[in-house]
Formats: sequence, structure tokens, C-alpha cells
Amino acid sequence: MRWRDLTMLFATVAGATFAGLALLRVDEVKPLLDFLNAPVHLWLTVLSVVAAVWVALRFAAVGIQATDRQTYGLKILNCKFDVIASATRANQFELDGSYDAMPPDGKGAWLISASLDGQRFWPQGKIGVVQGNNTWHGRCGLGQTHRDGEQMKIILARVGQSSEILFNYCLRTYDSLNLGHRLPLSILPPDVVVCDSKEIAKVSPREVG
Repeated sequence: MRWRDLTMLFATVAGATFAGLALLRVDEVKPLLDFLNAPVHLWLTVLSVVAAVWVALRFAAVGIQATDRQTYGLKILNCKFDVIASATRANQFELDGSYDAMPPDGKGAWLISASLDGQRFWPQGKIGVVQGNNTWHGRCGLGQTHRDGEQMKIILARVGQSSEILFNYCLRTYDSLNLGHRLPLSILPPDVVVCDSKEIAKVSPREVG
């Protein structure tokens, strides 16, 4: 929970409390006034309990956020241009990498191609795990090149369950104005955690020939 959210929460609770007190009769408010006249040590006890609860909630929120951003040691180690696959679909690359542990169920690992300006993202597919040696294998397509030296980014990301549903939908959605091209996402959803990335230069058709 962010500090701004906590501030809004406390402001809301305080406002609701004072609004509720304003609706009470004087005799109903008397127990509260008696409590306010209680010895100092009682006040310190109450404040200590409130502070302890707040600190516990704060650390719990930070811990959950840190756990939720784990990368599981997913790394891109090798990226190789696939000559055979690129004969029918432009700029196909094979990738290999390593990991410390695979994400648990509901948090798959995907490859995503992206423009260098970070404004367009194309989900490519889930990586395949090579059993026994903590390595993975995957493929990524970067599309046609429009100029010499054109580069794109390949992203290895941990993907939440909601984003995986979106990504699978994107794999089946094409641009009606650009035949054979998938529509990009303008941003990555919040449950996508970038684990590693690599900038790759596209290969022009004449270089393949």
C-alpha cells in the first residue's frame, strides 16, 4: 500500500468518525469524553497498539509487493537468427536462457518483442523449459525491417494470469489494415514483470540471401 493510499485511508476514517460523532446525543458522547480524561499511561497503551498494527500492515504490504515482483532469475543468454524460419516469416530468432526457479502456476514466462521507444509490444509466446538443467528455449519474431540497422527489443517477462489471457488473445488478433501483422499493445499490463531484455538488430532480406 502506498503512502498516498494510507493518507487517504486515514483521512476517510477520521472524517467518518467525526461525522458519526456529530450525529450522537450529548449523553451518548459522555463515555468517549470519560475515556479522553483517562490517565496518560492508558493513552500511551492505545497509541502503541495502533502504531504496532500500522507498522505490521506496512511491512506486510511491502513484503507482498516485493514477492509479487520476483524475477525468478530468468535470464536471456543466447539469441540466434533463424535462417530457415526467416525464409517464410521475417526476422525469426531462437533464444536460450537460464532460470533459478520457474514461476508458480498462474505466473508464466513469456517472450515479448517491443519497439525501442517502449510504446509498442507484441507478445510472442511462452518459453519452453528444458528439464534437468534450469534452462529454457523460445522463439521470437521481429517482423520486416524498414531501414538498415533497425533494432527492436526482446523482453523476457513473468506474466500474471490475467495478462496471459490477454496475450493469448493478442496472438490471434491481426491488424485489418496491415495483412499478416498482429496489433501491438501500447503498454504492458501491471502484472507483467520484466525479468531480462536484449536489443536485437533486424536482418534485411539481402543479408539473408
